[in-house]
Amino acid sequence: YLAYLLARRGDHVDLYERNVDQVGHPKACSGGIARWWVRRTGVPLVEDVVAAHIERGRILYGDDVLWETGGNGAELGYILRRGAFERYLQDEAERLGARVIYGAKHSVDGYDRVHLAEGAAGIVKRSLGLDEARPIDDFHMGVQIIGYGPEPDGGRTLEVYVEEEVTGGYAWRFPTMIPGTRDSAVEVGLGVPMSMGSRAWEILDRWLERRGWNIRPVVRQAHIIPTSHPQRQRFGRVMVLGDDAYLTNPITGGGIHAALLSALSAADGKPAPYSFRFQTRMLYAAKSRVVRMPPSRVAEMIRAVGGSVTYSGDEPPYRKFMSVVRALGLVVGIGRGRPVHG
Repeated sequence: YLAYLLARRGDHVDLYERNVDQVGHPKACSGGIARWWVRRTGVPLVEDVVAAHIERGRILYGDDVLWETGGNGAELGYILRRGAFERYLQDEAERLGARVIYGAKHSVDGYDRVHLAEGAAGIVKRSLGLDEARPIDDFHMGVQIIGYGPEPDGGRTLEVYVEEEVTGGYAWRFPTMIPGTRDSAVEVGLGVPMSMGSRAWEILDRWLERRGWNIRPVVRQAHIIPTSHPQRQRFGRVMVLGDDAYLTNPITGGGIHAALLSALSAADGKPAPYSFRFQTRMLYAAKSRVVRMPPSRVAEMIRAVGGSVTYSGDEPPYRKFMSVVRALGLVVGIGRGRPVHG
């Protein structure tokens, strides 16, 4: 997206890309984006990159719906064909004059500005000595399968689960498409603290078995999810964006949202807006208490605060500042529950 913005402005842009087949082999990502964020960032979104139109979202504990929004034809957001979306933006940037370079080693020499947007692994960032030391559980291990199986509400609903199997994490079921095709499919996955990462596939398989969902997997993916406060973004002429800067939302993930927002700001030479970074730090402070609770207490919290700690997609998250403060107070108040071990 940043390459597209800069090329549209007439800048000379070299885009170094590792993945030569984004459409057939996209990076692991749930692909969710709220309609409000599409308007907020102005990112071009053509129908060909959309896997599903989302009308309803819900959070569940077992079969109990803790919170729900949408319905009645509402359009909350979209599940993107992530690889097709990236390739579309790349093609548009190239059409506007950007040069795409595959398989070459990175270099910061000869450029006025360098932007790193390589995901949470941050390989180039680390090689330049720009990474920050973090505890292991500042990251989650995400695992997911995409395949043929039951889609929630006929492919118009996304579901997030808070359950015993994913203590300290979460699970999800989204409508999507098989990468490289237009076949309707379902994506089911979970994220757990990195200290539990070696058991992530086992936990997912056990959870699917208990849910009784018969899913024929086509793609299995694993990825690292940053789940702590953003890092410093600007280092002279080098700027770090998206997951590379740990710009994710601690409640919803929201990696696409944060990446687009950071690209929009970086086009003007600025880090992500302070309001976004401040809100994210505050929510992470709340989440650090949540992960110490039994899942039943997390369910209790969600019932109590509902949408104040989730994004409906139609309301700017910054407007929920006071609701989140109240949620933080509630989290701290009940955060002394019995911890779950293992």
